[in-house]
Amino acid sequence: MVKKYQNERGQWITELEPGEEPMGETALCVKLPKSIDDYIRNKQNRSEWMRQVLVAAARGEMESHNQSD
Repeated sequence: MVKKYQNERGQWITELEPGEEPMGETALCVKLPKSIDDYIRNKQNRSEWMRQVLVAAARGEMESHNQSD
């Protein structure tokens, strides 16, 4: 779980749990087919859901690339 807080100087501090990776600096943006877009937009936790799905897909692809090298 990421912990964010301001220190006594007013600087924002981000602490990660061991093994956690920081988020990228900017968000990715993609357009999707309308039916998929509608489905995702109706999810209550859509940002976390999309993050989990994309991370799982990318890691799977990265692992298969590493195994074929």
